[in-house]
Amino acid sequence: MFFMSSEISPDDRMLAQALASAGKSDTLRNAIFEALRKAEAEAADRPTFRDQIFAVRDFQGNYPMSGHPIEIIPQDHVYLEGPPHGFNVMATEDPGLVQRLGLRLVQGVSPKLLLHKDPALHHPIFSN
Repeated sequence: MFFMSSEISPDDRMLAQALASAGKSDTLRNAIFEALRKAEAEAADRPTFRDQIFAVRDFQGNYPMSGHPIEIIPQDHVYLEGPPHGFNVMATEDPGLVQRLGLRLVQGVSPKLLLHKDPALHHPIFSN
């Protein structure tokens, strides 16, 4: 069991739980987005700061993706048309992480993989 606290903690499990809880509250979700915007505005190297935040593409349910790399989208290249919805985000300070983990960078697509929507925007990008 995790306990929430106003104290700063290096425990990543607490951060994950806090972010999951925040996603259920418009007020908290907006506070997180505003904190990210402020951090970007104050970053010494703003372009690099933006390059290190990615949307993670995934299905809402369980769908077999064995052998297919995880697709991530740089935050400036995410397709977000449609009703408001949440999606997973990855941020890193390690510029080599994407390559080391074998993640596939894609652009101009939705982070939500939905079989009943436009394949060009909402299906995984399979390559030969």
